[in-house]
Amino acid sequence: MRGVLCLLILLAAGAWASSVSFSSQPHRLLSQAEFQDLAARQPHVTARAQDPNAVRDRSFYKSGSVIPMAGGYMTTGFYYVNISVAGQQFSMLLDTGSSNLAVPGVQCPTCGTDPNRYVPSQSPTAQIVPFDSPQCAQCSPDGSEKCPFGQPFPNEVFPEYCGYGVSYGGGSSFLGGYLVNDMVTFGEYTVLNTLVTMTGQYPNASFSSGPVDGIIGLAHELNACNPTWAPTILGEIFAKNPDLQDMFGLCLDPQNGGVIDIGFADSSKYTGELQWVPQVQERWYNMPLRTISVGTTPLAVPTYAFSYDNDQIGSFIDSGTSVILIAPLAFTSFTAIFQTQYASLPGVTGNSNLFNGACVSDAQMGNSLASFPTLYFEFSGEQSGSIVSLPVGPQSYLMHAQGQYCLGVAGVVGIGAVLGDVFMENFYIVHDRAGARIGFAPVSNCV
Repeated sequence: MRGVLCLLILLAAGAWASSVSFSSQPHRLLSQAEFQDLAARQPHVTARAQDPNAVRDRSFYKSGSVIPMAGGYMTTGFYYVNISVAGQQFSMLLDTGSSNLAVPGVQCPTCGTDPNRYVPSQSPTAQIVPFDSPQCAQCSPDGSEKCPFGQPFPNEVFPEYCGYGVSYGGGSSFLGGYLVNDMVTFGEYTVLNTLVTMTGQYPNASFSSGPVDGIIGLAHELNACNPTWAPTILGEIFAKNPDLQDMFGLCLDPQNGGVIDIGFADSSKYTGELQWVPQVQERWYNMPLRTISVGTTPLAVPTYAFSYDNDQIGSFIDSGTSVILIAPLAFTSFTAIFQTQYASLPGVTGNSNLFNGACVSDAQMGNSLASFPTLYFEFSGEQSGSIVSLPVGPQSYLMHAQGQYCLGVAGVVGIGAVLGDVFMENFYIVHDRAGARIGFAPVSNCV
């Protein structure tokens, strides 16, 4: 995600990735006329969801695709899914806090050891985007604005190609490459999409290591201008499938992956009713967070500290961030509430404590976990004057691995709040993009 720390806590990387042998004779690249003809004839694939009776609100159900995820923030440190590009399989880190789809190219020396590589010349449907093309020059989704993030530039390895550069985590990592149009399959949908063929990752192997080959972003179109606009995979799927609801449900399991429901919400995965929060910005999935409370005590910061208008980042949910991130002043208040009201609990006070990075062993914790307070995240609701309060218990924000508990909340400069996996795992979350709202209900299962 642009401007926000995308913190991946890597605990134990597995080895699960697909690889495909390349043909000995490369395919020629399509001409512009052939490519436009392919775009006009691209597949329209729609599969019905598993069980229409499982959806409470029939208005949600028209058609859809159920996409399983692997990994988990307590196993690999992230979630990943399978896609294919022109029939070649890739496993992709799933990130709702960014918008681009990027795969490693053969010219990427920093893409890890022998990752699954993409070679446009070996795809029968690829078209590399030239630097001097109208597509490269378009730097906003509607083409009517000045370039919001700078002027288009050539790729540093291939100057004749349209360059692309994305920063993640406020500069904690980067990827660079060039744009290619090709056929991408995600779940049951195959669309012509613009992807980034990576020629560099910084630090090395940031997005191509262990079980993953690259990254797939599910955020909005404006976030896909870096600086050329590269249409997003979800944007293309919903545009090319008009009978499909522009929404997706997300269910994260910290140990066993989870599932994405494209085009519908599945009530068999949650209990109770969805509570709706308006989306206040179509860049990330920004929401109007009002306050965070430790038990019954709110943090001593004003409401506007969490707003998009105040810092241009605001508060949003993000599957690509493992923990909950808040501004330093908010974290100082968070720490003070614990150390004054819950000082007797293990790891709360002392020179080495949860708030300065120490962890608490199983033996030290004993049976005290249930005595830690619940955190409450209070949002303005969809209806005027309404409030949506979402609880996150200590079993989530105190992350348990390798015989110890570590705090899954951190203070980071330059943000309102980024609500990562330790928040999201508690809810089935419906991203109603067409309705500009986000729904939450307690998760029951992710299968």
